[in-house]
Amino acid sequence: MLRRLRYYIRQFIQLARQQGGRAAFAKVLEMVWRRRLFLQFASEWMEFHLIAPRRSALATVRAVTVGAVPLDAATRPHLLLYSSFDPRSRVGEHVQAQVQAYHAAGFCTVFTTTSDELPPAELEKLAPYCAVMMHRRNIGIDFGSWKAGYDWLHSTADGTAYLDKVETVLLANDSCYGPFADLAPFIATMRDAPNAVYGMTRSLEISPYLQSYFLHFGRNVVARGLFARYMRYVRLLRTKLGVGRFLEIGGSTFLEAHGVPLRAFVDAADEPVRTILRQYDLTDPIRDPAGRVFLEMGLTPFHKRSNDLFAPSGASTCADPVSQ
Repeated sequence: MLRRLRYYIRQFIQLARQQGGRAAFAKVLEMVWRRRLFLQFASEWMEFHLIAPRRSALATVRAVTVGAVPLDAATRPHLLLYSSFDPRSRVGEHVQAQVQAYHAAGFCTVFTTTSDELPPAELEKLAPYCAVMMHRRNIGIDFGSWKAGYDWLHSTADGTAYLDKVETVLLANDSCYGPFADLAPFIATMRDAPNAVYGMTRSLEISPYLQSYFLHFGRNVVARGLFARYMRYVRLLRTKLGVGRFLEIGGSTFLEAHGVPLRAFVDAADEPVRTILRQYDLTDPIRDPAGRVFLEMGLTPFHKRSNDLFAPSGASTCADPVSQ
C-alpha cells in the first residue's frame, strides 16, 4: 500500500509538470479507481477499527516455556519484548547474539516466535537469557507478538506484579543483523531520555515515523501509563500493508498525539543524515547503500537483513561487518 501510494505521488508530480495540476489529478484519480485502491484503503480501515479489536493476542499462543531469568524488577527493571520468525524453525545465530547482548545489558526478555515449530533444542539456546519463551500463530506479525507477550504477562500474577514495577520497555525483532558495536552507549542515551520513545532509525517516507524494528519507551513514558495505552492501541492485523499504515506509521502518530517526543539515532529529518540520503536518492535510512554508511559511521549498531549484505553466520557477532 505504501509503495503504491508513493508511486501515485510520483506519477502526479511528473504529470503535473507536463500537463498541469488539474489534468494530473484527473489522470491519477483514474489510475487509482481502475486499480480499486480506494477499496483496499477501506478494507484496511474496516479491519483496524471494526474487526481487529475483537481478536485476542493470547488466543494465538500455542505454547509458553519459562526461562532461567526471573521476572524480578529489582534486578532487571528493563523489559524486552522480542519478536522472531524463522522459516526453518530455528534460532538464528544473529538472534541468539542479540538476545545475549540484551541480557548482558540488563533486560528481562520475553521471546516470541511465529515459526512453525519451536523445538526443545532451539529453546535451550535461549533459556539462559530469557524469562519467557512463547510460540504462537502468525497473526499480526511483530506487533502481534509484542502484544501477545505483553498480554500474557498481564494474565499472570507474577507478570502483572513485574509490569507494575517495570521502568523501561524495548520492542525489538530479528529483522536486523548485529549488534556490530557495543550496545552500552546507545542504551545509556535512551535511558537518559525518560520522556521519549527512541528508535534506531526514523524515516520520512509518507510521513515521519520511527521504524518499528527497535522502539524504546522511556521511564516516564512507562510510568505515565502511555506504554500500556500504546499496547491497547496495537491490534492484530493480517496484512503487512495494514501493519505499516496503522501500526508502524500510525503508532508514531499515536505517540506524538499523546505528547511523546520521538527520537532516533539515525533521523532522516536531521540535515547530516538527509545529506547522505540525497546522495543516493533515498528517504529511508535503512536502505543501502545509505544504511551501510550509517553503520560504518557508528550511528547504529544494526543493519537490516532486507539489504542482504551479510550472511547470518558472519553477522552474529559484534565484529566490524566491513572487514568480514
